[in-house]
Amino acid sequence: MIEVTERVSAHGELIAALDEEAAARDLRAAYADGLRAVAVVLPARLPLRPAHEARIGEIARDIGFTQVSESHATSPLMKLVSRGDTTVVDAYLSPDPVPLRRPGDGRA
Repeated sequence: MIEVTERVSAHGELIAALDEEAAARDLRAAYADGLRAVAVVLPARLPLRPAHEARIGEIARDIGFTQVSESHATSPLMKLVSRGDTTVVDAYLSPDPVPLRRPGDGRA
């Protein structure tokens, strides 16, 4: 999990801007550790302000992540937990970024 610096008020007003450099640095570290899928879930009042998630998704794609799931697009719900759960599952399973064991594939 990567925490980004960005805060939006309950009324949708920007309190602290997204720190894109820190987000990119942390995403590069995750990529260097071998991760290729990322779920972007911010606790902002979505779907009212999807631009921040979209920007983080763009940064992740530029770094080379092959699967980027953004919660505003995957599950545009107001509730963070259900939106986050759905987005994490989407990132994990689409389009097979992690080599899963399948019957008969010869992997132990």
